[in-house]
Amino acid sequence: MSGAFGFIMLFGAIGTSTFYWLSRGRNEEFLVGRFKTTFIFFFWYVYLIYLGVARYRSVTRQVDTEQAKKRILG
Repeated sequence: MSGAFGFIMLFGAIGTSTFYWLSRGRNEEFLVGRFKTTFIFFFWYVYLIYLGVARYRSVTRQVDTEQAKKRILG
């Protein structure tokens, strides 16, 4: 059982830090991008929660924008 948990933790850490590096880390300053990627490697589960919250907030803002557009355009 502990082997499966370790595999999940390692797979999640590598996948999440790779996603961050490809989407945002390459565009930051050298040390800042490496530091954030390393932080995400060790705390990937917190980053996944952050991504979920950011997505939820984005969707709710989009709904508000659509409603405002309907009010303005009629």
